[in-house]
Amino acid sequence: VPPNEDPDIHKDVAGKQHLDLTNRDQAFDWHVQASFGNTTASWKEASITDEINKVFDISDVQVVDETGKDVTADGTLTKADNKIKFELAKKADSYSYLAGHTYTMTITTKIKASTTDEELAPFIKDGGIPNQADLHFGDNGDVKHSEIPTVVPPNEDPDIHKDVAGKQHLDLTNRDQAFDWHVQASFGNTTASWKEASITDEINKVFDISDVQVVDETGKDVTANGTLTKADNKIKFELAKKADSYSYLAGHTYTMTITTKIKASTTDEELAPFIKDGGIPNQADLHFGDNGDVKHSEIPTVVPPNEDPDIHKDVAGKQHLDLTNRDQAFDWHVQASFGNTTASWKEASITDEINKVFDISDVQVVDETGKDVTADGTLTKADNKIKFELAKKA
Repeated sequence: VPPNEDPDIHKDVAGKQHLDLTNRDQAFDWHVQASFGNTTASWKEASITDEINKVFDISDVQVVDETGKDVTADGTLTKADNKIKFELAKKADSYSYLAGHTYTMTITTKIKASTTDEELAPFIKDGGIPNQADLHFGDNGDVKHSEIPTVVPPNEDPDIHKDVAGKQHLDLTNRDQAFDWHVQASFGNTTASWKEASITDEINKVFDISDVQVVDETGKDVTANGTLTKADNKIKFELAKKADSYSYLAGHTYTMTITTKIKASTTDEELAPFIKDGGIPNQADLHFGDNGDVKHSEIPTVVPPNEDPDIHKDVAGKQHLDLTNRDQAFDWHVQASFGNTTASWKEASITDEINKVFDISDVQVVDETGKDVTADGTLTKADNKIKFELAKKA
């Protein structure tokens, strides 16, 4: 009696046990190789089966022997709901003809266009999408199982972007103008392995926040998917897990819209440095993963409307004064409004040359509250020429 050669089955994907796809539309081949051995004459059944994961679309199935010859006619090949079965037929009421042969089933697949990132995320977390084939043979429901090769979809990394009114730089036209910051977080497809997920944004304290909304890519409100907090202009949207996982975020993009305007209490002195430096910046962050990973957005800027400096002068509160007597004392008022572009100035002074027919008895300088501000500069008076040269601070 010749030695028995048992049947066997092997499976690979693109010639190996693990395939990392480079793009989502990539087509690739699974190979199921069934070697029938030499005991086939006693078999009552012979079939090769493979259930391809439903995230894949099957474009082609071929079966050839060890010489490359098509042997599909040796049985019935069916494909239903991604379940493939090649049921071998007997010849002369026997499977003897299979002895010593090896049939290879090649299944061409790619990820379905309709497969969502949410569906793929758990497989990415677990190291790939597995598939196993079986060889059914013999006379008592015998089955041999193949290896379980895996396919990993290409990673789509999370990302975050921020704009203000749809651009990276906004020049306000008036101080009371309300405007929107948009923080757009795209979660990618690796979310199943994350231990945290949150969007944070610290809005500059010169702004007042009137509203914060979070919607998904369809415009649906998703605030209920986490906890939205706002404290001292620090905004945090902490996402919650569902079924103990962030898988549900895969493939989605959440947009946080923050409506702000300059606070009524914000002073021009507070705004001036930002005007000098090109605007008030703001950046948002996406916190994710399992090791404190952070992605930072762009840094859009908002420029408050410029308030130009100006100067006015009156005499006794008007533009023309008729004296009633020669010894009458009277006041000239020189009012300098500095606007809000002062941070970029290299000089600042108020000058006035009083006609020499007049005698100057007093010069005072106060701010809009009536507070004496002479100490903010150097006040000189020479030959009826008055100069108040402002000093820089810091």
